[in-house]
Amino acid sequence: MKLEELMASVGDAVQQAQSALDQAGVSQYLSYFQPQARQAAARMQAGEPETGGPLRPREISFLLPGKQGERQVSLPVLALSGHSRMAFDQVTVQLNVALEAAPDGGGLEAVPVAQGEGGHKIELTFRRGEPSEAVSRISDGAGQLL
Repeated sequence: MKLEELMASVGDAVQQAQSALDQAGVSQYLSYFQPQARQAAARMQAGEPETGGPLRPREISFLLPGKQGERQVSLPVLALSGHSRMAFDQVTVQLNVALEAAPDGGGLEAVPVAQGEGGHKIELTFRRGEPSEAVSRISDGAGQLL
């Protein structure tokens, strides 16, 4: 395999892993919300999927004792749980390869070699970028509401 192809395929694998984490994070975040009751019932009767339309936070109610008796308090589940998604800050991949000139004269071929059997150690480091602006704004806005 050409060295450039090897490095590109490792980079693609890291991006796919980060994308899977992003998708799982969005799914987890949205699990803290539900469709509004009337709209959800109307959509179910119409045979439409549950998603779509405005969502409201899932809430949990507590009875809190006080001087004037118990008082019921409803809190969004989102405020009670950690909802930061997992993300790679940095991924470092170390490869041990033997480098040879490509037969067509176009670059280098990389052949995997077991550790300790010679070869060249190549280290690829991938760093996470900033989150999208939309995700940051939604998270900031949700925090201000709570």
